Amino acid sequence: MKGAVAKGGTPAFDRGRALATLLDATDDVAALARRSTGISQQLLTAGLLFAPAKATNAAPDRLRARAVGRFIELGPGDLPDLGPKSTAADLAAARLAADARRAAIDAGRVADPRQPAMPLL
Repeated sequence: MKGAVAKGGTPAFDRGRALATLLDATDDVAALARRSTGISQQLLTAGLLFAPAKATNAAPDRLRARAVGRFIELGPGDLPDLGPKSTAADLAAARLAADARRAAIDAGRVADPRQPAMPLL
């Protein structure tokens, strides 16, 4: 119904277009949230962060794992200071990657994205 006009000369509400626009915006917000969350926090949320049971908080349900030296899945309560530490680590990794990229550009190993590409002959 593109271009449809309701009474009074105002454009008609297109529900399909509105939903598509909202879905695009939702995808953008989700991508932004993933990018702004450190990898360690994402691993923790996904249940993919493990540690030796002996190194975690003692809990009745972990006694056997502690006794036999197993690794257990970590939860948010196991790492209360994960946020600040992972943020600092993520920032340090980003600085290191930027420094390595600059060094590679300076050494001529990769093209400098700031320079225009050479024309093809």
